[in-house]
Amino acid sequence: MEILNSIPAELQPAVLTAAATLLGAFIGACFAQFYSHLLAQRREKKNSQRINYQKLYAPILIKTFIYYDVSTHFRKDHDIFPDVDENEILQQIIEHIGENLMYAPPSLISTYYKVERYKYEDDASGFMKDDSKLLLIEQLLNEIYIMKIFSKTNKKQVTRYRTLYHLYGILTAEFGDVMIAKEIMSYDFTFSNKKLNKTFTYYRCKFHEWNLSLISERMIKLLKKTNSGIDYISKEYTEKRMRKLFWPVFDDQDSLDKFIKYFNESNPYY
Repeated sequence: MEILNSIPAELQPAVLTAAATLLGAFIGACFAQFYSHLLAQRREKKNSQRINYQKLYAPILIKTFIYYDVSTHFRKDHDIFPDVDENEILQQIIEHIGENLMYAPPSLISTYYKVERYKYEDDASGFMKDDSKLLLIEQLLNEIYIMKIFSKTNKKQVTRYRTLYHLYGILTAEFGDVMIAKEIMSYDFTFSNKKLNKTFTYYRCKFHEWNLSLISERMIKLLKKTNSGIDYISKEYTEKRMRKLFWPVFDDQDSLDKFIKYFNESNPYY
């Protein structure tokens, strides 16, 4: 205020105008610099995503679709050419990921390690080796999904197979046998295409899996406490679990009932 009073009255308006102009120009320059930096970061991130996609994801994306389609095909012996080896397709996917880990995020590298560990560690469960491979592909599709380089149509396809691989993995872990999972997933023609293409369906499946895993843990503890001889994998209990896990991919109860019927026929434990 003292500085302003020291300026002659007739010059004060001009000085205030000049000061306001300089202040405005300074703020504008700061904002422009910040915005330019933000745009540069976005371009750099987008370019990085594009490089990662071209090096790591693009060469095997179609193969992940093909592996699922071949391994769970309903009329595999009739419709799939005899020289098509599903295990070879799966191995090509895994090897490509391993050769391009420099382009992979930490989450995918961690999942890849779970696959590699069974090359030198015994899989006492008998199914974790297969389950970890399905999880790796699910994680790969998950990383592709969050990239902002796809059209809506392409994202729907990625969403669809991400959900299918998730269910594939659930069944493998549930029954401890990937062959049973393949047999059951061969009835995926009963699923709703509309539901499979929705992102929300995937997260609903994950939520039901998490919720039911807590119920399973409680039941196991209860059986241990009571020394009950009840069969943990009873038909009734397993069917209820499957209904809750698979309900998100069905439009109506009739379609779900039809799938459960196929499921019961494919389950060797019944």
